[in-house]
Amino acid sequence: MRESDIRTRLGKLPKGLTGVYDEIVNSIKSQPDCNFILVTRALKWMLVSKRPLTPQQLITAVQLNPSLSLESPAPPQDSVLAVELLIHSCEGLLLLDTALNVVRFSHLSVQEYLEMQNEIWDVSVINAQRFVSESCLWTLQSPLESPLYSYAVYNWFHHCRSYQDLILSKGGDTKDQLNIPLLNSFLGSFKQASPSYLKWEFWMCARNGRSHPLSNALSTPACPAFLAALIGLGELVRWFWGQEGNDMRICNDRGRSLLAVASKHGTEWIVAQILKGGVGIKDVQDALYLASKAGNYDITKLLLDRGTDANTISRKYGTALAAAASKGRHAVATLLLDRGADANIIGGEYDTALGTAAYWGRVEIVTLLLDRGADVNIIGGEFGTALGAAAYGGELEAATLLLNRGADVNIIGGEFGTALGAAANGGISEAATLLLDRGAGVNIIGGEYGTALGAAAYGGELEVATLLLDRGADVNIIGGKYGTALGAAAYGGVLAVPTLLLDRGADVNIIGGEYGTALGAAAYGGELEIATLLLDRGADVNIIGGKYGTAMGAAAYMGRLDLVALLLDRGADVNIIGGELGFAMGAAAFMGRLEVVTLLLDRGADVNIIGDELGTALGAAAYGGELEVATLLLDRGVDVNIIGGKFGTALAAAAYGGQLELVTLLLDREANPDLTNSLGSSPRHLAKLQGHEAIIDLLDSKYSVDNGSDEPTVM
Repeated sequence: MRESDIRTRLGKLPKGLTGVYDEIVNSIKSQPDCNFILVTRALKWMLVSKRPLTPQQLITAVQLNPSLSLESPAPPQDSVLAVELLIHSCEGLLLLDTALNVVRFSHLSVQEYLEMQNEIWDVSVINAQRFVSESCLWTLQSPLESPLYSYAVYNWFHHCRSYQDLILSKGGDTKDQLNIPLLNSFLGSFKQASPSYLKWEFWMCARNGRSHPLSNALSTPACPAFLAALIGLGELVRWFWGQEGNDMRICNDRGRSLLAVASKHGTEWIVAQILKGGVGIKDVQDALYLASKAGNYDITKLLLDRGTDANTISRKYGTALAAAASKGRHAVATLLLDRGADANIIGGEYDTALGTAAYWGRVEIVTLLLDRGADVNIIGGEFGTALGAAAYGGELEAATLLLNRGADVNIIGGEFGTALGAAANGGISEAATLLLDRGAGVNIIGGEYGTALGAAAYGGELEVATLLLDRGADVNIIGGKYGTALGAAAYGGVLAVPTLLLDRGADVNIIGGEYGTALGAAAYGGELEIATLLLDRGADVNIIGGKYGTAMGAAAYMGRLDLVALLLDRGADVNIIGGELGFAMGAAAFMGRLEVVTLLLDRGADVNIIGDELGTALGAAAYGGELEVATLLLDRGVDVNIIGGKFGTALAAAAYGGQLELVTLLLDREANPDLTNSLGSSPRHLAKLQGHEAIIDLLDSKYSVDNGSDEPTVM
């Protein structure tokens, strides 16, 4: 083009960008029919496609005529040449992005212009959505391989749903428009999917497994109804939902009902069709919960209008009100309250709707619930109170609101004891400071970790632990599962925290909690570095306390070979008796810790020592069914007929526990089946008590005397 031509053209430019595009469109309309058809198809795809198309995909798309038979042959393609011609025919509206290898609009204003066209010409959003829907469905059902297949797999349903919604939004008589024959043939029927649908479902599963949201549509056998409910295809396939004999009570592969899927993802129209078909009360209650959580106001209202109880407890958050609160669904929460939802029902992970809203920081919902009668100090759930939930979640605005509305800062409840304990375990120093400033007691005992300091210590929260100590926390208070804050820190595994506590005066040998001492907690948890620290700071390796007797008993029970070796090297008594399983080797034998048992024997463990409940290490191994450990102990000289513990002998323990292989081994090693426990029960009696017939038969073959009544003695 010459400079004079350019100047002439510039002199004819219309005023305004719309005028420029009007002129381009008029020029396109004047092109030969074949060009015009290809250009309009291209612009339709570009207008509504969910992602940019490659040149090959766009050329395939514009050459595809979904009105043709599915058996039509593929047109010849030369993507490099064809895309250049196509873009040229679009007269500057499209361009090829060579860096990304995609075709796109030359400017955002092009799309804005086309979206405003409505029905002025064939390239409108409604027409584009229908054309692209049909093209995707044609591709999915065609026997031909197509570069468009992957796009069609992931996007056909988006286009169909968008087309349906656009038609419905127009109002009036839309019956003729709400019908896509290619969609009908793709789905098959309510009960039986088409071969193309099955292929699509297999393709989706093979590439995405259960991670894709559409996995909720999977059922066995395949039922397209779940997909239609999931993506909201209702009026567009009226025939589908109205088929005679449809079973609306079906469930997908995740055990979710069709109503549940529709209530969470679908439309009011679809839910109404499912309800007409008849469903169970539990399905309706579950649907209310899911609709409320998703914020589907119209579906929630429909379910309530059908008489669904607003106060049913189900799923993670408990009630429909709590589910709505978790997502900040203010309108739905208001509706539920207006329809009789009780704001103080206890149930679910956060106990109440108020606790749920507080945890997620939904301040508007917190305000609504308080205004509608929610009790700010109800106790229950993991966090104890709504204040505890807000504190753990670090929601300072919600916590402040609750305090201003009368929340008791020192109520005891939940895993963390108090709201301060919840803030401490969550590592929320700002929340902890707020609570302390508002009167929280720093040394209140409660919850799994004993105190707020214990909760911070367990969580490895050094900053909060320091804050609590600075604000007067007693480092040696006894309480909770771990005994002391030092015990919680030892189990928690963050070295800096027990170091801080020791530096601030923690007594390393206080006895308390499930593991006896802080050293016991570290040993059970496998924290070698912390155990070494505690020993270096004066921990007594032979203190008896807790479920496992000693620190070595805890380490042996868990099979912590490195901890057992450390404790032995630092003076642990290998034969000390204590704890539920009697001694360290008994604990290791019961759990089948072969390497630990071997180490203990090599370091001087008495193979015949008698502990508490299970008697000897052999008795513990026999009861636990640990054949290898029992064999090792027998090979190392254990007396197979020692009497001790509640079962009396190892043979009796194995018989009671139903351990046939152990019974056989012990009998082969000369175990005496006639020996009884302190209550006079023989191995046979104990086996009969538990109904172990095979063991009874085996023992009968070995009995030499009658041990009194055959009636089993209750243990």
